Amino acid sequence: MSSLGFEWRNSRCALGLQQVSLAQHLLPPPRPCCKRHDFARSAIDLALEHHRSLILLVQSGMYGSAGTLLRPLVEASTAAWWLIYSADDAAVQSLPTTRVEGHPDDLLMLRDMAADLTTVFPVIGAMVEGFKKNGSRSSKWMHQYTHGGTPQLTRRDPIGNWTDFDIALTLVRAEMFGLLAPAAEGALSGKADLLSFVFDRREAIAFDLNRIFGLGELGEGERAFPEPDKRCCGDPLFS
Repeated sequence: MSSLGFEWRNSRCALGLQQVSLAQHLLPPPRPCCKRHDFARSAIDLALEHHRSLILLVQSGMYGSAGTLLRPLVEASTAAWWLIYSADDAAVQSLPTTRVEGHPDDLLMLRDMAADLTTVFPVIGAMVEGFKKNGSRSSKWMHQYTHGGTPQLTRRDPIGNWTDFDIALTLVRAEMFGLLAPAAEGALSGKADLLSFVFDRREAIAFDLNRIFGLGELGEGERAFPEPDKRCCGDPLFS
């Protein structure tokens, strides 16, 4: 991993920025729809911004700050999927549309949105189990990076630093989590060129996770998403 260095880092940052730009280019033009789907598309837009920001922080050498964005990136992407597939009409209607901070009603916590989605996508169950206190805790690392836990503190000088492995994994994880956002739009709209891009990038990222980090098994996944059964709900957020 030490052989990757700055040249690999720079090329991976360029690849990530290209992924964000292509996704934004392939998204359908913004148009008012309903409260459910307008919120979902806002979550998609936020996730793409998080992904781009994370890359820019890495390019600036701010690796700790980049790491904090992994969880918000997952949360924004998951929110889009939850709104499209899982949130019932009452949950959607309860979401505030004013810009008042601290409103008692809002989106669910990440683990709760993910738990709801397991009925449609059982594979998410591994992430849900990883948040449980008596589970594997394999998902807790996102919380630790975002909230300044020991994985962050042990990477500060003079105790330690961010290795090439750490930075590389952060960038590839961001690509994986960031791809969930345009994938949600693909599931909602069925836009063929967007879906083709999403599935091709998913396979390329899976290959790199295996080749570089030895994570996961290579193999072709399904190249389609189930039809969402949640319909339009509420007035549009904009006109």
